[in-house]
Amino acid sequence: MAVPMLLSPLVYLIFLSTAVCSQPERKEGLPYNLQMDSHNFRHILSWQAEHDPAVPASYNVLYKDHRSLNWLSAKQCSGISQLSCELTEEFKERSSVYYAQVQSIRGTQVLNSSVLHFVPSAQTILGPPEVNITSCPNCINVTIKLPTSHLREKGKLLSLIDIYEELDYNITLKSLDGEHKRPRQKTTKEVFSTVIGDLYPSRNYCVSVEVRASLNRHSIPSSWKCVSTDLAARQVSGMIPKPRNARITSVNLHSTLQWDAPRFPKGNVTYTVRSKSINFPGDTYENVGTRLRLPECDVSSLSAYGDYVLQLRAEAGQLHSAWVTLRFKPMDDTVIGPPDVRLKSGSGALHVDFSGPFAEHEQGKWPLKKYYGSWNYRILYWKKGSTDTDLTSASWVTQVDTKHSSEILSQLEPWTVYCVRVQAVIPEWNKTGELSRELCEQTTHNGVTPVWIIVTVLVGSMLVMVTAVTVCFFSSFYLYRLTKHIFCPSYVFPQHLKEFLSKPPSAPQPFPPLPQEELLVYDKLTVISEESQTLSDGSGDEASRTPEHPQGSAQGDSDSGVGEASGKA
Repeated sequence: MAVPMLLSPLVYLIFLSTAVCSQPERKEGLPYNLQMDSHNFRHILSWQAEHDPAVPASYNVLYKDHRSLNWLSAKQCSGISQLSCELTEEFKERSSVYYAQVQSIRGTQVLNSSVLHFVPSAQTILGPPEVNITSCPNCINVTIKLPTSHLREKGKLLSLIDIYEELDYNITLKSLDGEHKRPRQKTTKEVFSTVIGDLYPSRNYCVSVEVRASLNRHSIPSSWKCVSTDLAARQVSGMIPKPRNARITSVNLHSTLQWDAPRFPKGNVTYTVRSKSINFPGDTYENVGTRLRLPECDVSSLSAYGDYVLQLRAEAGQLHSAWVTLRFKPMDDTVIGPPDVRLKSGSGALHVDFSGPFAEHEQGKWPLKKYYGSWNYRILYWKKGSTDTDLTSASWVTQVDTKHSSEILSQLEPWTVYCVRVQAVIPEWNKTGELSRELCEQTTHNGVTPVWIIVTVLVGSMLVMVTAVTVCFFSSFYLYRLTKHIFCPSYVFPQHLKEFLSKPPSAPQPFPPLPQEELLVYDKLTVISEESQTLSDGSGDEASRTPEHPQGSAQGDSDSGVGEASGKA
């Protein structure tokens, strides 16, 4: 067991030496780890450096802004030995981008650090503000004083309001229930007060305030300041907290009074709402809703043309809160909702139909147009694909105002997708309604035929007609020749053959059949006589003999001809 115990320190030393050796080497005397510690525009630059104490070292701080090319030497930071320097006087332009670096000088050796970037207005830390709190009945009064900056102008220290013009402040309220951040508020004053109300009686509350700018979210909150709410004032008043954040939500004359419940330690809380008309001075309050358990009340039953004062209070047993008063004028305060829109594409245009919005009552729906009289519709349309959200001011959005319930959008590019939104506009009341949902439709052909298509179709039609006429002509001519050749041949059939072919097959043949085996040989005999009478008689006999055997005579003539030819040969 002794060997492992001895090896453990050895392994640790080897590991430690490896870790140290693995770190990158840093030049001796080189400034590193530059940091800017800035609070309320007081800027202090600090750095680190390692050097031999036996060799003296001095440092120069160099700076420039984004508009300069040359480095400048800080007046209070030249040849110093400490590892920090204040640059408040050098960084006077609070919105400029500054660059800073540290130069180390050891004998003849000069080493420059890396460059630090710094923007005073965006990177300085704001706060903490001064906070004082006092107790009041059911509330805490908080007084806030903004910190003073370290920037001077004409010999005077500037406040944070002088620099930023407007600041945001957040109040964090801490009690037994935990921490609660209140809504962010804005201020343009150096010293101001605010009241935190609707608090529990005789309870300890602590407050912390944080100040920020829109361009600078770096801040330090104030320390906690605590106080207890005033119990005696609460007992004397005999009241419960008022309902909070009362507001009226009205859309298309459908109106609802809403509020947030008060902070009350015990008991069931109910609410009463009443109204009074301002148009009639002698009018008294009338209850609109009593013993309401939910933090809302429908006040749509009030006349749309009236001007009313609404009052609201919380009740718990014999206790009740003070009245919360609101003024309500339905025609002015209601929000005009979006109309119903139908979009259709046809003949190169978009047909837009719209109706409403409507006010809903027990009797049914009534168009708001009947209440206001003067009424226009505004159509916004654009090519699909644009991403801007502010349609009313975008250059690529076209607006068309109309008094009718439909509109035709023409002069559009064919085969292009357009998107449309519609809203109601009431010029006499200076009211603009909400936009309808986005509808998109593709345009079709605009019905205007391009010239090149007309020329192409015309030339093509002419070519087709010429080709068709030519083919029909030659086809007709060919059929005519063929028909004529078949039914009206050019040669004449012999008459005796026509007669022969027209006789029936049973008729006697004009010539006896000739045996095929028998070969008849005829010789032509010419008798020459000295007397012409004899010649003529011989010719008559020959002629009388010829019709009896025409075929044999013909054959004989041919044979005699052959014989004469052979004899001559």
